[in-house]
Amino acid sequence: MQIKVDEFIEKNQYYEFDYIVFEWIPYNQFSNIKEICKHNFTTLYSAKWKSGPLHYYKVKKEWIKESDKKVILKYLNYSQNFIDEFLNQAKIIQ
Repeated sequence: MQIKVDEFIEKNQYYEFDYIVFEWIPYNQFSNIKEICKHNFTTLYSAKWKSGPLHYYKVKKEWIKESDKKVILKYLNYSQNFIDEFLNQAKIIQ
């Protein structure tokens, strides 16, 4: 399962649009983690991402991190079928 997620991130790290970047974020990059919602197979949390997302600014022609960004984390309590469905949904969003 972890291999599928890693492969998905590798394939989609730099998408053709400037505003979509996939990256693996270590847990220690999040602070103020609070549970906001729980369902059968998922739990949602709000958190602050310390180093923040990567954005490309066309004017400066450079990648910049936006630190201390509020984000939503989704914990997957999954089966293999569930993770396959989740990755397929992420592909559709692109």
